[in-house]
Amino acid sequence: MRKKGFTLIEMTIVVAILGILLSIAYMNFTKSIINSRLDSAASEIASMLRDVYENGNKSMDYNTYYVKINKNEGTYRIELIKKEANEKVIRSAEYKDININFYIEENENNKSKIEFRDVNFIFFTSEGGLKVKYSLNEDGQEINLIQISNKSENNSKRVYIDKIPAGNIRVE
Repeated sequence: MRKKGFTLIEMTIVVAILGILLSIAYMNFTKSIINSRLDSAASEIASMLRDVYENGNKSMDYNTYYVKINKNEGTYRIELIKKEANEKVIRSAEYKDININFYIEENENNKSKIEFRDVNFIFFTSEGGLKVKYSLNEDGQEINLIQISNKSENNSKRVYIDKIPAGNIRVE
């Protein structure tokens, strides 16, 4: 007489298949979380840069509004600042487990990395370009690309700042 139920081998096969499916789902889930963080950071930086450009363009004063990026023990704090008697933080965001780099890109194959320090100030110029400064009193270096990547540098998002048309900011 035959007993009803599953054999041990059948149960083992089902558990193995479930394990494989769960591991694939976990890898896709972690990739989507990383991509979401990168998208969020790139969109936030682009949004703040648009605000800096628009406010500077309204008043024709490109030194009143700027973006400040602080790096402290692997955490980046990004702030939209209005310079009055002191710094007034209009908006801020914090990101962990990412890297931010500045570049000046001549063409797709030729880009030069610009130094990233613990405190960076990003200003627009009256010509529509972007400059990074390490103190508020210096002239600064021109940049046109901000790259945000995860710590393992497998994935990245780029924020491009075009001079023509002035103030054009795009995320790719």
